[in-house]
Amino acid sequence: MALIRATRAIFLAAVVVGLAGPVAAQDIRMQMTSVGATHVLEFENSSGLIIQQRLFALGDGTWREERTEVQGGDVVVTDRMITNADGNVLQADGPDGAIIRFIPHDCRRVEGTCEYVQIVGDQPEELGTRLVRRNTPTEKGYIAELAYFGPDGVLLPYLRSVVVLDDGGFVMRADRTYSDGSRYSYWRVGPTTGS
Repeated sequence: MALIRATRAIFLAAVVVGLAGPVAAQDIRMQMTSVGATHVLEFENSSGLIIQQRLFALGDGTWREERTEVQGGDVVVTDRMITNADGNVLQADGPDGAIIRFIPHDCRRVEGTCEYVQIVGDQPEELGTRLVRRNTPTEKGYIAELAYFGPDGVLLPYLRSVVVLDDGGFVMRADRTYSDGSRYSYWRVGPTTGS
């Protein structure tokens, strides 16, 4: 228990230091308004699967983001999300069909420290999972650290991700390390297309 509390203290200290740090040149927001009605990016992941990220303008200042994988010749939709103009996720479809909402959003493109609540289905907001995300801009992207509050209120680290972005704020490469030591990476292999 002391180790968990020490981990929480270190993470919170890092969050405070991160807020006071200098601002890097890279803007970590996705420039969603700079793309046409659709936008497609193609990636390969560390398992050798090809992933396509498709963005569709919904006309109300939000976008639908779909990720598909090619598995054995079949295209399988793995994620469906609604994002705002900066690329922060407002809502996602869960693997079992449940809707996952993020209040105010998932903070994935907010510089500095941002706290949010993840709510599954019709669960009340007070029973949602509270998370803290810290995004530190780098020269070519950002470093993301994500932690969640456990049942006893202790902040538990979940993942650290190093992300490289293009000039529009779209991912070129992401390398994730989870708290259990597992790793996952994906990198751009296909050109950006749009209409």
